[in-house]
Amino acid sequence: MNKKELNKLAREFRMYGSRLLSTKYGNGMSDLNRFLNFIESNEMVYEVILKNNSHQYDMKAICNGRGWHDKYDLPVEKDKEIAFLYQLLKYGQEAFGNYTAFTHGYGSGNKFQDHMDAFNNQVVKHLVDYIREYLEDLIIDSDDQLLNNDSQEKRIFISYSWANKDIADIIDEDFLKLGYPLTRDERDIKYKDSIKEFMQQIGKHDFVIMLISNSYLKSENCMYEVMEVIRDREYKKKILMIVLEDEDKKFYKNYEKLMAEEPVFNALKVGAEIYSSSGRIGYTEYWETCEDEMIEQIARIQNDINKIQPLKELKRINNISNNISDFLDGLRDWKAVSLQSLKETNYAEIINCIE
Repeated sequence: MNKKELNKLAREFRMYGSRLLSTKYGNGMSDLNRFLNFIESNEMVYEVILKNNSHQYDMKAICNGRGWHDKYDLPVEKDKEIAFLYQLLKYGQEAFGNYTAFTHGYGSGNKFQDHMDAFNNQVVKHLVDYIREYLEDLIIDSDDQLLNNDSQEKRIFISYSWANKDIADIIDEDFLKLGYPLTRDERDIKYKDSIKEFMQQIGKHDFVIMLISNSYLKSENCMYEVMEVIRDREYKKKILMIVLEDEDKKFYKNYEKLMAEEPVFNALKVGAEIYSSSGRIGYTEYWETCEDEMIEQIARIQNDINKIQPLKELKRINNISNNISDFLDGLRDWKAVSLQSLKETNYAEIINCIE
């Protein structure tokens, strides 16, 4: 199998894995069937299971003996954990009529969905990650460099504030279903990787989806990502902008509960004020203030050696402060489509730009 075919296989697996991990109440068993059928019908993927499935577990006894609040005792060894996870899902596929039979005791609330989400995150995700990493290693080890260089698959990065992670998760899932896996920090930065080096790779992507919000425009990491993108003279062709509005809070997890019980969330400002002069000036003033405050803090440091790292951070903030006004002015002139409209059209405007 050449590198192009491996990339396609890995993309398909990510789609089925993501679908199971984000399954909704009532759809669990059908999404589990799709996931297992894909694994077992693809020799390359199924090889992960065959290599690690030597240890057999009595899943009937394990499942029947589990109390309501008990969690599965996952093995420590990689091969045994893979075997346990696969055999658990396989047993459930054959013996259970409902996905919730797997998941009780994993969530903290009374809703089945909470337990399903927690189970998927604490159990199923491990198997998905093992197979995903195996496929990624095959791609890295492939000698078919020519086909890899000729590949037409676009590299797309999604840049967002962690305050808007719930919305980023939705967009990530939507694009995966459309056949476009996105690069994002929480999934693609591995332990001990350099965050700075990862951010510097952003400019090498074909496109960058920017989830523009109030918190995004006040985030040092997000604005550093912006600065990496606009170093490219053709950066306007690479940016795919989604400007959030305050009403987009409805896409947050547990929205109704948070609105009813959390006054801070109720008053939370999500929308980006980029279409008014006062709003754009406010963001510019924010970064100028950040720069001034940091200059004052560094001045209070006595030892010059201890100033080295803060001065490097000051340089980043200075870069943001010097360029944010032009960036905001550019955003104002670009046509923005609401997230709701994009979802209703399966992101047609963005997909047209990518293709």
